[in-house]
Amino acid sequence: MAAAGTGSNPDMEIENDNKPINHPKKNEFDLGADFIAFEDSDDEDEPINHPKKNEPSKTGRPPHKGATNSYFDRPTTEFHGGKRRRPVDEDEDPDEGPMTGPPPGCPWMGHRNYSKMASVPIMLTQELWDFVDYISPTKEEHQIREYVVRLVRKTVKDLWSNADVVVFGSFDTMLYLPTSDLDIVLLRDGGFNKLDLNRLASHLRRSGIANEVTVISKAKVPLVKFKESITGIPVDISFNLTNGIDSGQVISTYINEIPALRPLTMLVKYFLMIKNHNEVYKGGIGSYTTVIMILSFLQMHPQIQVGNIDPMDNLGVLLIEFFELYGLCFNYTRVGLTVRDNGSYFEKKDMPTNHRSGRSGQAQKLLLSCIDPNDPTNDTAKAHTHYKRFEKSLRVPMVP
Repeated sequence: MAAAGTGSNPDMEIENDNKPINHPKKNEFDLGADFIAFEDSDDEDEPINHPKKNEPSKTGRPPHKGATNSYFDRPTTEFHGGKRRRPVDEDEDPDEGPMTGPPPGCPWMGHRNYSKMASVPIMLTQELWDFVDYISPTKEEHQIREYVVRLVRKTVKDLWSNADVVVFGSFDTMLYLPTSDLDIVLLRDGGFNKLDLNRLASHLRRSGIANEVTVISKAKVPLVKFKESITGIPVDISFNLTNGIDSGQVISTYINEIPALRPLTMLVKYFLMIKNHNEVYKGGIGSYTTVIMILSFLQMHPQIQVGNIDPMDNLGVLLIEFFELYGLCFNYTRVGLTVRDNGSYFEKKDMPTNHRSGRSGQAQKLLLSCIDPNDPTNDTAKAHTHYKRFEKSLRVPMVP
């Protein structure tokens, strides 16, 4: 079976605490081939020491997010002059402090001297952790979104008192970016029709809580999109669909089981956002499919499978290999992926035809295929039509 693979980069180093780093031998690989396994270390009998759960890693980053009782049990990002500012940890080594402040346009870098770190991969991993911390929601930002949810719920109830207003998606999983949409679904016995979409849009405008109200009625999932008038937070309202609620519960379970899933998801979501690939109704990749792709990558990674590396201490290497896998190596023509039962790849020719309803031939072959862990009959990527632009974007970071 043709499958996807992660090629080994001969110049890439894997952090193994403070022990000497062994470079893997150079491998040649064919695009779309099976995984190319890393060469075994010459010091393979040496035990690998992983950081303890509540102890900072050797890179100097905070303890694993899973070590806290709550997502918000961490230093809160401060604000100054309306802009986000990265806090300085009290336990940081003063020798690693900034000399001249952060570089222009990189405020997350102002509290640490990366040049004193042992290697480039460690520097990259540390900066990625600092960036993830910088773009992650703070307690205050989450409270603002809770305010928007309450406001929308009251406004919808004024129009339809029998409708339930449920927030789902990245709001519940804490995987949203500062500019991410707030996903809300309306549930009502008897359902909704297209006239109800326009009726809600008019009601939102009259109520004064919404700007830039847009009705998207011809998409696979009809939406009412708007920006809350005070905070400017974008809101997407869908109707009588519960699969988004179920997917959020699945993602939360996987994040608890695989802590590295969260930081990698934040990084990839930010990349897709700046490349304009994150809007499903425009043919982009949705958050749920993004999480499935990253989860599959972690499940199928040979070094993680055998326990040779701790993903939390190697974000830099893993992010590059993620781009390499889906930008260079993944065989979109023949291979699909699933994260059920610890993850696997499958031949697309064996996929049931109802997964690709309305699509056939060459267009179907080139599309990404991701099986929904909640519903094996659902392909979460079937609305992703801009596959060429997506694959090209992932390939760009790999260009020397």
